[in-house]
Amino acid sequence: MNTVDDYLESLRGIRKERIKEVVDHIRENYPYCEESCSLSPKWKYPTFKVGEAYVAIASMKNYISIHFGRYGATKIIAERNPKIKTKVGCANIKDKDEWPIEDIEKAINYTLGRE
Repeated sequence: MNTVDDYLESLRGIRKERIKEVVDHIRENYPYCEESCSLSPKWKYPTFKVGEAYVAIASMKNYISIHFGRYGATKIIAERNPKIKTKVGCANIKDKDEWPIEDIEKAINYTLGRE
């Protein structure tokens, strides 16, 4: 898996739809960002960088993990979605959880520079 599109093709079902929605938002609003399919040598998943800021998305066993490279981004999701597990730098959204795309997009914009 070398590209974000390869990664998307490897997914199925609801997670494919949800991750594609996030990727489409980033591509439409940040066409100049650096796009790759890695964050570290051990894990390969879509990563989008603008300068030092980044957003990375991973399909896990039962959830999608979205990592934000800016402090405070996960609070944007957590404020209106208390059932979603958030940590300092990531939000883990289970397949059965509501999909808070508007809040995810706000957190992405906060992270990549369009607050």
